[in-house]
Amino acid sequence: MSDKYQDFQKFLQKCTDNNRFRTLKDFESVTANEILFEGKKFINFSANDYLGLSSSLNLQNEKSSGSTASRLVCGNSKEITNLENSLAKWKRKEAAILFNSGYQANSTIIPAIADRKSLIFSDKLNHASIIDGIKLSGAKHIRYKHNDLNQLKVLLEKYKEENCRKLIVSETLFSMDGDYADIKKIIELANEYDCLTYIDDAHGSGISGPKGIGPCESVIQEIDFYISTFGKAHGSFGAYCACTKLLKDYLINSARGLIFSTALPPNVIQANIQSVEKIQQLDSARIQLKENIEKIRNFLKEQSFETIDAESPIIPIIIGSEKETLSLSKFLMDNGIYAVAIRPPTVPENTCRIRITVSSIHTEEDIQQLLTTLKRWKDSLVSPA
Repeated sequence: MSDKYQDFQKFLQKCTDNNRFRTLKDFESVTANEILFEGKKFINFSANDYLGLSSSLNLQNEKSSGSTASRLVCGNSKEITNLENSLAKWKRKEAAILFNSGYQANSTIIPAIADRKSLIFSDKLNHASIIDGIKLSGAKHIRYKHNDLNQLKVLLEKYKEENCRKLIVSETLFSMDGDYADIKKIIELANEYDCLTYIDDAHGSGISGPKGIGPCESVIQEIDFYISTFGKAHGSFGAYCACTKLLKDYLINSARGLIFSTALPPNVIQANIQSVEKIQQLDSARIQLKENIEKIRNFLKEQSFETIDAESPIIPIIIGSEKETLSLSKFLMDNGIYAVAIRPPTVPENTCRIRITVSSIHTEEDIQQLLTTLKRWKDSLVSPA
């Protein structure tokens, strides 16, 4: 092997030695509650399709697979504008603007609204795309302990005399711990210390609140930059920022990821239009989702599994070591359940976990199979066969 590849080889060997080497699996089909892999069916407890919408969006074959250019050249359309208007109405904002993915949105918008003179106060467990966006901005990155708004207030007080643009950045529903931020309190602090608010609601949108508005429902109009995605409860692809008309115009003229990227293709736009319409009508699915969540969380509590107390469809079973977590993931798969092992750097050291994600279309039988298998695994630790 050429010497120029030695560092890459060493990195991969280190991943292997630490039980952190990752590979891609070729699935034959995937839905919110089922995976077909190597000719076998598995109950899927790893998808973010919380309402099962990915299987119910009907695409018309005549829709083009490409938009041909960026929106500022010739990639825009009436359908995109209509979708943005629908999003703004649903989220009770003046305007909305599409981006190609949640990762692109965060890594694009943050550098557009902050620079090396800015201060960004960010929850320590914010998503990698947020962290990368902050790095690209060059702003001073001030991290506060996860959901510790008392510490956030101390930090805001420390920097209150700084005459610069300040942002508070947080997710609503954290993707690995499954707990919620107190967005109302964050907004109160932002108003007190003259900060912009940047809230990523990728995992919260659609699963709660009137018409699925989500955990920000009571304060959404006070959020400066509300970010969400079509890749979770919407069952599609793409992302958006809901904001004021002024801020939308600003992003059109400053967000490099929008300016220099080919627009989302028409068939994806069509799917997103359908999902926005459908998701507002799924109150019964949201009730079913809540019931499914409670069954699993109550079981984990009764069986003394280590998890994080919350009411979301993201349910971490914290194991600790990479080796044991991989062993549990394999045990689940051997028993017909697909639930991946989450390891560093995705989560902090010594907090490896199985991240269970629940959908409204998981059946009673699906859930019972998961719970029975988890109990068998736990019992085997006490009395090995």
